[in-house]
Amino acid sequence: MADDNSRKHDPIDETKPKAHHENHDREVGAIIEVAIGAILLTAASIFVLIELLPHLEIRVSASQSSPAGASIDARKLPPEPRLQDNAVQDLQQMRTVEDLTLSSYAWVDQKKGVVRIPIDRAVELLAQRGLPVRAVHGTPNSIANGGTPAEAGPASKVQ
Repeated sequence: MADDNSRKHDPIDETKPKAHHENHDREVGAIIEVAIGAILLTAASIFVLIELLPHLEIRVSASQSSPAGASIDARKLPPEPRLQDNAVQDLQQMRTVEDLTLSSYAWVDQKKGVVRIPIDRAVELLAQRGLPVRAVHGTPNSIANGGTPAEAGPASKVQ
């Protein structure tokens, strides 16, 4: 009787297929072939790079070596055409000329009476005399000629 009772609750339908996974959707052989191909390609690439490395090192070291007697490293030079052969010496020479110009007396325009004086002396003169004042239209002449605003009287409008 127990057997009849269990059959009533769990009927087996012969028309339904059995539950299982499908084998035809996955191709294990193709996956293995791709994995083996990737491993072989990686190994071949490593082998080629190991064989090429000594040749590349020789080529790089040859391009970096400077010619005999050259004092400047070729790696630090700009590409051709170079406008200066010795930039460091040119800069030192330029600074020497500038220092001489800034610390000496010379005529700028002798006909007009314009001279160049050292910067230190120019600062001293500026401290003694003050900044020059330009005559502005409507400004009293006493200010334009070096007077003080107090001497000029009340402030006037600039037009």
